[in-house]
Amino acid sequence: MIEIIPNWHPIFVHFTLGLLLTSTALFFFGALVHERPVGAQATMVARWNLWIGSAFAVVTVAAGFIAYNSVAHDAEAHAAMTIHMRWALGTLILFVIAAILAWRARTRIVGIEPLLALFLLAGAGALLITGWLGAENVYRHGIGVMRFPQVEGPGHSQSHSEGGHNPAHTETQTMDHDH
Repeated sequence: MIEIIPNWHPIFVHFTLGLLLTSTALFFFGALVHERPVGAQATMVARWNLWIGSAFAVVTVAAGFIAYNSVAHDAEAHAAMTIHMRWALGTLILFVIAAILAWRARTRIVGIEPLLALFLLAGAGALLITGWLGAENVYRHGIGVMRFPQVEGPGHSQSHSEGGHNPAHTETQTMDHDH
């Protein structure tokens, strides 16, 4: 298998986020415009996004579990990873239930049933929190990051928009958090 450094989880997570959030939005859009032909089309596309997104969610959580057990981390990062993993499992459960409810209501041409709406809203909220926690793991705790750029010298503590980027500076030492 092709080795992705450090693992496959970051690749799958973006499909999961995109498909499931799009599905949720399309279900509600379909319900909003239920009397127009686009309402039925939106509902059908929402179902497919939900089913495919839920399948990706299973793969994403599996890849995340592999990452959880294989990436280098300290005690603080481990605690953050554990919280992220628990949110991910809860989110997966919400969307799998939503996918089952959508399958059971697949003959409904347009709109959304109240129970499905509840699971989609709860799932979308949980998904956003899970994604935020995952981003915190990478950007705050450095999980899965192979190196941090050295931040030193004039202009290197500024953002790109402030004109602080120097493409000639290519040192590969670890980041000094005191700057």
